[in-house]
Amino acid sequence: MIVEAQKVENGLFIPMVDQFKDINQDKVLVEIELIEHNQKELERRHREGYLLKPVEVGEFSDWEDEQAWPE
Repeated sequence: MIVEAQKVENGLFIPMVDQFKDINQDKVLVEIELIEHNQKELERRHREGYLLKPVEVGEFSDWEDEQAWPE
């Protein structure tokens, strides 16, 4: 299983995934590989991806109700 952790101020944030919920032990051994991401490179690739394949009208309309903030 591969889970991407995010660096936070005082450590790493590892998101909860369904496979973790099924673990019944108090402790588990997890193998970790540290990878350095170049944030500027990731942002450049993200921007290029949207230029090559722009969002289409209605592409995310299924999620509009979830994006609305209650007043």
